[in-house]
Amino acid sequence: MKKTICEKTFYSKLADYWNELGFVAVVPNYAQYPYGRLDDMVYDVGNSLSWVYENIDKYGGDNKNIIVIGHSSGAHVTALGLFKSTLGLKGIGENNITKPYPPIKRAILLGGPYDFDPYSYRSRVKGEENVENSKFEAFASYILGSKQSCPTDILKEYQNNSISYLGAERITITLFSEDEMVPATIGYGLYNQMKRVGDKSVDLCVLEGFDHTGLTEGVMDGEEKAKEAFYQLLSN
Repeated sequence: MKKTICEKTFYSKLADYWNELGFVAVVPNYAQYPYGRLDDMVYDVGNSLSWVYENIDKYGGDNKNIIVIGHSSGAHVTALGLFKSTLGLKGIGENNITKPYPPIKRAILLGGPYDFDPYSYRSRVKGEENVENSKFEAFASYILGSKQSCPTDILKEYQNNSISYLGAERITITLFSEDEMVPATIGYGLYNQMKRVGDKSVDLCVLEGFDHTGLTEGVMDGEEKAKEAFYQLLSN
């Protein structure tokens, strides 16, 4: 598996590809641990989206059609920010509430680890199913500086059919069939929770034949299979 670097210049070829498709691409950075905690990351993403909303017209873009794409930890942070900003949950901002994100047309979440419990000893070694509130998740949340660290767990606190909107007109949860880093159950878990609480925007996509980094790095390497898959994902 190739090494992925979480720095925006690494993804410049992805931006070039999106530009070729007619999009105006913006690739921001956000704080990385240990220089930032989860709420710092969410705050940075929110500021980036606000900048796009306020300025993208100067570059030929349309702020009524913003598509935000996050991969791996970026997908996790994107989902977390959309949920926390929409639900008015604790974060960084006025009165310690996550600042509202601007209107988002679509969010595409690629292989995010939206729940830490499946990485626990009880899940991965002992094979227990439906593990909740594991020691691993508690430790990860402590290190990342937020009790509200997992998008899936946030939704578990809400009743059935109690939320109609979670920050974007459409949210696509994308899984990779050959992903050995993020178990598919994590993506399905988030999807099921979003459906349960009543959000009508969510859909699920499984891309066959790709591992955790195969789609993004395949596009950057010019692989036609990856480029076509990404095009179809954006077009559908």
